[in-house]
Amino acid sequence: MGKIESVDSYLEISTVLNFDRTAFPEDEEYDERFVYFVDLVFIFHDDSDIHRFSLCWHSFRYDDIMKRHVSRWMAHAVKHNVQEMTIYNTDRHLGYEIPHQLLNCKSLTKLDMQMYRVLEYVDTTLPKSMCLPRLKFLWLGGFSIANVELSKRLFSSCPALETLVIANSDIQTDDQRNLIVDSLSLKKFNYFNHYVHLLPHNNTMPTTIKLRAPNIGAVYMVEKMRLSAGFLESNLAVIGDDWEAGLSSPGMLSHLEYVSIEKVEGCDAELKLLSFLLKMQRF
Repeated sequence: MGKIESVDSYLEISTVLNFDRTAFPEDEEYDERFVYFVDLVFIFHDDSDIHRFSLCWHSFRYDDIMKRHVSRWMAHAVKHNVQEMTIYNTDRHLGYEIPHQLLNCKSLTKLDMQMYRVLEYVDTTLPKSMCLPRLKFLWLGGFSIANVELSKRLFSSCPALETLVIANSDIQTDDQRNLIVDSLSLKKFNYFNHYVHLLPHNNTMPTTIKLRAPNIGAVYMVEKMRLSAGFLESNLAVIGDDWEAGLSSPGMLSHLEYVSIEKVEGCDAELKLLSFLLKMQRF
């Protein structure tokens, strides 16, 4: 009895909940045991606030069960005024609907969600109403959001956002293949994408990224530049001379490792880009 009381006492004062499926054996039967364990922690947790809730679950068996339980646990954490939430999921499901409670959490200051489907995006559905008044850090990984209006609404629902990371995601804010982030509070922006498998109903990547953030201090975007045949000729002509100013922004090429251009034709656009990169002394 004394041991149980000590566990209860720990749960009463614990404000950090960190769950990792890999801490259990890989056998299929332990999926249900993992669910039971997390449920018990929430049952015995008192009414105190949760500072951080972290969940890592990579599964290729119970994708429907995983989605249902993960959403339920996130809702429980929101009820306890969670401040920081980290969700790392990889499974077979094609779609995921983010709970309304999560994207309307008044206490949340940090949200890191990486919802990968092996090497593909996850079709992500956002709630129609979103309000994250205290959120300062947002990381979106593996998302494909077809509804451009909801994508735009997500960013506008974070008036205190300071750091935004969009990783391996297909997110646009209008029908012209633009990703526009308009934020007075944003200070750091990081965008990178290593995926090539697009979902059929949102099968185009943003061609233009626009930041309207007067207080931004760092932009980290380009790590690996891979350009397909004809890309420069067809796109730089549309963008005009603005591309050079954009690539010259502080931090834009600070992480650049290499540049690959398929089927070089020696067109003016290719020569301009190569000349620009050589001037920047990136190689």
